[in-house]
Amino acid sequence: MSIKLMNQAFGIRVGSHLRKLILIKIADNASDQGECWPSHGYLADQCECSKSAVREHIDALIQLGLLEKENRLGGNSGKGNQSNVYRLKLDNPMPSESTPPVPPKSIAMSPDDTPYAATRHPLCRHAAPEPSLEPSIESKKNIGTSEKSAEPKRNAKREYSPEFETAWHAYPKRAGGNPKPSAWKAWSGRIREGAKPDDMIAGVIRYAAWVLATGKLGTEYVKQAATFFGPDRHFDEAWEVPRGTGFAGSGGRGNFGAISPPDKTIPDGFTGYLP
Repeated sequence: MSIKLMNQAFGIRVGSHLRKLILIKIADNASDQGECWPSHGYLADQCECSKSAVREHIDALIQLGLLEKENRLGGNSGKGNQSNVYRLKLDNPMPSESTPPVPPKSIAMSPDDTPYAATRHPLCRHAAPEPSLEPSIESKKNIGTSEKSAEPKRNAKREYSPEFETAWHAYPKRAGGNPKPSAWKAWSGRIREGAKPDDMIAGVIRYAAWVLATGKLGTEYVKQAATFFGPDRHFDEAWEVPRGTGFAGSGGRGNFGAISPPDKTIPDGFTGYLP
């Protein structure tokens, strides 16, 4: 993980939320030199999109000059391919007006996404008719069936906004539970209160840097995302990296394995024995 590159990726306009999410995820996997080799399948799984969408957006990032790709031949006598090597080039981003449009194939509507208004039965647009003794039992049964058939199908898979997905994939990993639906509920609540998605994502990136610098990454001391996006609005906090961690002054790399020299100063008033 390179917090420096993730911060840079977040601040670059690329013309698409999904494209930015893929760029941030590549930065999340990259070394501080900007090099990594995630597969299309891994990126598609992490960003919850198709492999073809990953390929199209990677090509767009290459056109923008933000990414370089090196194809690697497979190890079986050159047959097949290993995962590509990617190198991030985020120091001189192309201006936003030259951003390629979103690839049309990456935006598709499934049959379950049919708008509700297009599937509603005409009876649903009017008030319920006055009670009458004339319709037969059979006709009532047919009306009930038609109304049920007009109801839109519920997607088995919950839909999240692209901005929330960006924040979720940048959120630091923790030990223990971190339910995504609860985080989405808290996120949506803050959006209804007027919070801006970009400010919440920026708060996540600051918090991720603080967690990494203080050695809490992967522990139970990382807040659940639902708490972070909750009414206390932890995403608004500064989360400044504390001095002395070796993080802020070494280009974002830190030196968490360093051992501090022993303090041999004798406190005032000490009357014990020294070894």
